[in-house]
Amino acid sequence: MTDMTTSVPLIRARASDISLRALCRDALRLVTHWRERARQRAQLADLDDHMLSDIGITRVDQRRECEKPFWR
Repeated sequence: MTDMTTSVPLIRARASDISLRALCRDALRLVTHWRERARQRAQLADLDDHMLSDIGITRVDQRRECEKPFWR
């Protein structure tokens, strides 16, 4: 089968190709989410007492959140 506008053969995606693509996409999203979570926790760790009180978080809450692994 060819595309009439470019005369380049069209490649039909097999189910395994689609699954691999979806797996890679989902893995990238997961890693991106983990990195964002780690970045936010690093920012939270840098907040002083005044900033923590502004957002309604105690030092204990801050410590507890920052001690969590990036995947949680």
